[in-house]
Amino acid sequence: MQDLDNLVKSLEKNIRISLEKITKLQKLNFELESEVNLLRKKDLEKSNLINLCEEKYKSLKIANTILGSNNGTKDTKLEINSLIREIDYCISQLTE
Repeated sequence: MQDLDNLVKSLEKNIRISLEKITKLQKLNFELESEVNLLRKKDLEKSNLINLCEEKYKSLKIANTILGSNNGTKDTKLEINSLIREIDYCISQLTE
């Protein structure tokens, strides 16, 4: 009977320890998920900033070429043609 009591006490102790570990791990998991969400938000903000900077750079290259610089004339002509095609496409969509 004493062995059974010891076995039950040991089992209860192990269950208590396991429950404490589960609680700690759940807390850690929640903290890590919060950190991941924060990092994803920061990553998205930085990606948006990079895209904005790339668009500004592209616009500045076109403006520089239009103002008389000979560097990138071909790129500017291609960009203008691309913009004209987009405008034509929008006009054709509006007329349908």
